[in-house]
Amino acid sequence: MLDSLYVGLSRGLHALEEVSLPLPSSNKILAAGVIAVPIVVLLNDTADYWMPKQTDIPILSWFARRWTKSKETKALDISIARNLFLFTWIAASLHENPVFYTPLDYVSDRLTSSAARRQLTNSIVSARTDAFAAATEALGQSAFDEAKARQQRDSALRRRHVQEST
Repeated sequence: MLDSLYVGLSRGLHALEEVSLPLPSSNKILAAGVIAVPIVVLLNDTADYWMPKQTDIPILSWFARRWTKSKETKALDISIARNLFLFTWIAASLHENPVFYTPLDYVSDRLTSSAARRQLTNSIVSARTDAFAAATEALGQSAFDEAKARQQRDSALRRRHVQEST
């Protein structure tokens, strides 16, 4: 029973791997991006005027609530959309015959832009700084407690010595 389930799952996965998605040409995707980006920027800049504050369309209200809560979330969503567009363009260009090779250094620089790299570096540095500060504080507290315990032990030994000698 379980073996037949695994065989069926494996057969389904192999069939999924063989599916070929019809992708538009990379030039069409690039043209759509060149046309869509200014429109999206314009819609984003004028969203306060045309986007209703309360809407019955679930996906619009979800994005409106999510984006008005945090500007970082909005920037993250926009960068994910950009990366998805670039991934689709690369997939389409590699799917063409003859293959249209993209300059991978340019693509990697776009996917990890200097702003994103700077933000990632700052978040790593701040996390490390916080961790090192917490560790230093813990070590300092431990050293303080150890010195305090040593001092109490020495004073107790002195008292005991004084009591035994008298």
